[in-house]
Amino acid sequence: MQSVINFEEATAWLRGTSATSSWSDRRDLARSVVESLALGQANGGALALLCELADDAKWEVRREVAEGLLYLSDSDFFHVAGKLAGDTNSFVRQAAERAMDRRRQIAKEAGAARRTVDEINRQVELLEKSAGPDAAARAWKICDRYGELVVGSMVHDLRSILTYLKSHCQALIDEANKRRKAAVRVRSDLDFLQRTINDMESFTQPVPSQRHRERLADIVRAAMDLAHANAVECGNDVSHIEVRVDVPDSITVEVARHGLVMALANVIKNALEACAGNATELAGEVCIAATPSDECV
Repeated sequence: MQSVINFEEATAWLRGTSATSSWSDRRDLARSVVESLALGQANGGALALLCELADDAKWEVRREVAEGLLYLSDSDFFHVAGKLAGDTNSFVRQAAERAMDRRRQIAKEAGAARRTVDEINRQVELLEKSAGPDAAARAWKICDRYGELVVGSMVHDLRSILTYLKSHCQALIDEANKRRKAAVRVRSDLDFLQRTINDMESFTQPVPSQRHRERLADIVRAAMDLAHANAVECGNDVSHIEVRVDVPDSITVEVARHGLVMALANVIKNALEACAGNATELAGEVCIAATPSDECV
């Protein structure tokens, strides 16, 4: 069965041949409908066709329909989701649950983004009332410029990653005898891309700025745990590196804990990565110390 764009004709074909058609043809039809939905090319007849396919005797067909729940409009979603969420086949149920979980996550992220934009608008409106329209206009320009800088930095990092990915993918095509080595490099680049995206996401999250009295030794321990986990995740062998900590429990500081932990973790991670590698060539030791004085630490 080829990919069908006319959903009314496809529905008529399905009803006329359901008893004699191959289940693989019906599965391919379901897959074509889902692909059309994902590309925004479906019309109103897609829902009727999916409802027919959701009742198919073969679970492989119903699973393809479940994969398409992510792309249905809210009004159409409940017509099909109700049939598949309680399906007798576990693969179909799991596919439906994954699609529904993803829809909930998308809705949550969209709501959070909308609230953030609304809050910025509200703050600028308050600024305009208190300081005048010129101050509000300058604030908007600052926001725009800041956004440009952030996006520009992201684009630079992503372009660097994609440059390596393109070259390594070309190596897969051109050098079959080195395919495994190139594939490992591509996987490494993809992992780096994932970490970069995670860092970008963390960067956009609001950082708590409230200061509280904290024990410095606790902050250092939290930063060490985070740095160690991040260094290992990046593929570094840090098992031979000794970390010596000389931070008295008596030292307390008034800080925003989250920001300080993140900053220290980044410094410690850099130190671990500098010492990682050949233990015979590097001392493999990281020292963290704090000494109190009259006015500072």
